[in-house]
Amino acid sequence: MNILFCYNLDNLSGWGSLSLSYLKKLKNKKPVVFCSKKNPNIKAKQYAILKDPIKYISNPFLFYYDSKKIIEVIKFHKKKNSKISAHFLVEPYIFFTFFLNKIIDYNIFYVIGTYSNYFAKSLRWKFLFKLLFKKIHVVIFLSNYTKQKISPYINFVHAKSLILNPYIHAKKSALKKKEKNVLRVLSVGAIKKRKGYFKLVKAISNLNIKYPNRIKLTIVGNINEKKYYEKIKFFIKKKKIESLVNIKINLNNSRLNTCYKNSDLFILASKEHGYNLEGYGIVYLEALSFGCEIMISKQSGATDIKEISNKFFIFNPNSLKDMQKKLKSYLIGKKINKRSNVKMFNKINHSNELKFENFLEKF
Repeated sequence: MNILFCYNLDNLSGWGSLSLSYLKKLKNKKPVVFCSKKNPNIKAKQYAILKDPIKYISNPFLFYYDSKKIIEVIKFHKKKNSKISAHFLVEPYIFFTFFLNKIIDYNIFYVIGTYSNYFAKSLRWKFLFKLLFKKIHVVIFLSNYTKQKISPYINFVHAKSLILNPYIHAKKSALKKKEKNVLRVLSVGAIKKRKGYFKLVKAISNLNIKYPNRIKLTIVGNINEKKYYEKIKFFIKKKKIESLVNIKINLNNSRLNTCYKNSDLFILASKEHGYNLEGYGIVYLEALSFGCEIMISKQSGATDIKEISNKFFIFNPNSLKDMQKKLKSYLIGKKINKRSNVKMFNKINHSNELKFENFLEKF
């Protein structure tokens, strides 16, 4: 019996996308899903018991309170002599294991990024986090980058570890041709400092001086840090590049897909900021699936893509010069082959999916 601890079962976040992908692979095992909100399009047994992860961090007593409801559900579904494997796909929910340990046989912890980094290093949580690993059997890191950043702070008492890069279920889409003499750049993610948008906008502004109207940027994301967003907007207005930089807020999947279709190059200038880090970035895979070239921040788990292909640029998100140099190469002759990029996506995605399937065979 497999149970999954998810948050939202939708494609609007990395957590949600991962949960849907993994849930699809587990559907034949008839999993039980704990989440914050049910998805009517999913046939699995769903229980909307879980709260926003931030609420549990603010009030840890809620772990104990909600664990009682979770235990009741598990006991209802458990068959005689069956083994229970719990998949914790949202990091803060792993602390439920302190209360569920007697009823669960295997705890599988998916280390995505920021929250695990916070729990491993913060004075408030690191003792409990280390203690927790006595109850965990398998630790799955989303990338080599997350393992490198977090594993030194984890005490692997009983747990085995492995790296499983994410994969997505992409929809086939007709590829649109590149617009003549214009490089259409796209960046997708929450608008906050660690995504590096300000430096990216600055790079576009600087390149426009030498290559006027040759490069355009679209940013898609929700506003997480209002002051940072206002800083970017002020800079755009000051430099008079409103026609070159377009920020789109709260787009649905359909409109986001249109942005991918109408873009040539995808870049995410993610960087480490406090406890925050980019464990992988599913948006890289989404962009590739629409044929976009990708530029990968070296402070991102997506650098694992280089193990399959050295085609794509990896850049330093803290270096404006490096970012501009690699963006410039697309303006002065580096070709974009959308069909080739889709083939590369299929190769990377299939490899990641196959590894996850092989892992699931044990459960």
